[in-house]
Amino acid sequence: ILTSSIDDETHTGSLRIRISPSPASASARIEIYQAVQSPFTISITDVLGRQYPLLSGQGSFGASIYPVDVSAYEPGSYVLQVSTDTALSTALFTIVR
Repeated sequence: ILTSSIDDETHTGSLRIRISPSPASASARIEIYQAVQSPFTISITDVLGRQYPLLSGQGSFGASIYPVDVSAYEPGSYVLQVSTDTALSTALFTIVR
């Protein structure tokens, strides 16, 4: 199986995100770095445009890590989206079995 990720880490001003591993099979971890403390929402979107909310919370200044169970999602390409009051970052990742 050959898979690749175009960009599994993005930087947008005060918000930086990273998902690893990519490709993932059962679990992944989302790393969020915020330059300012702000509430955030994490979701993923599949290639058909279906959006799956994962987590919302009060972010903290600096880096935070959130484990994610991806075992229930179909194999394929997904877009991770993290949004705050002032920023939006996306990253591509792949789920394989």
